[in-house]
Amino acid sequence: MKWTVFLFACLLIDAVHSRILHKPHEFLCGALFVFGDSLSDDGIEVADESYGFERTSNGPVWPEYLQKMLACDRYVNYAYSGAKSGRDNFYFPNWSGLLWQVERFVDTHPQIPSDSLMIMQAGGAIDFFTGNNKTQEVVENIHEAMNVLLKTMTAGTILVLNIVDQSSAPGVLAAEESQVLQKRISAMVGEANTQLTHLVYDSELGLRKKAPAITVRVLDLNGVVVRAMTDLNTTEPFTHHTKDTGTRSIYQYAYHDLWHPSTFVHHKIAQAIVRELQDL
Repeated sequence: MKWTVFLFACLLIDAVHSRILHKPHEFLCGALFVFGDSLSDDGIEVADESYGFERTSNGPVWPEYLQKMLACDRYVNYAYSGAKSGRDNFYFPNWSGLLWQVERFVDTHPQIPSDSLMIMQAGGAIDFFTGNNKTQEVVENIHEAMNVLLKTMTAGTILVLNIVDQSSAPGVLAAEESQVLQKRISAMVGEANTQLTHLVYDSELGLRKKAPAITVRVLDLNGVVVRAMTDLNTTEPFTHHTKDTGTRSIYQYAYHDLWHPSTFVHHKIAQAIVRELQDL
């Protein structure tokens, strides 16, 4: 009996000791710069540098959560709702697209701090709703945007968030010929995400090979969002205009509107990004 107690105590101490030693390292963030579309747009800030249109969620979006989690000294969000992967916006030509955002950033920041974290939420979801297969164009635009950043940076971290598959969003489910639209969007997003991973990690031609002094990674944002929405209502957005709405009903819904996730999903996105950064 004594030996059993002693053995259990030793195992318990060893487990606690291992847990203490097995801590992810802290990620030091001097400056956080975000590029993206409506998934990343945090609205118009009252600040020296203000970008974006509006926050399309029922609370903070992932960059806002991430800034608090990392406690970066500086935070600038260039994301615009409606941004396409190139220079265009869904509503305006040659303005506020993902590539445009990066080019504007480089033009106004000739020197980038070595402890900067660049997060590029790969725009492209809107490009896929035009009816044509824009996969190659989307990938080329994102590739060009990443090259623009790499040519300007001498150190730091670039984290690319791949494209979220919106084929199961309530807006698609409610559309005419939704099943055809679902298959088309899912196929294009899958192909684009595969190519994005190849662009970064290819052993000979990948962006990591071109800029060994800069940490470049791809985070499977699509997978993060799928897991974050598990066990939530994904077929319709939350509304309080129902007879059975309760005080906590909002926590059961994945979507804020027909296209954009709730702030609870955004919080999980930020947590996943922190975990990725801690493991670099």
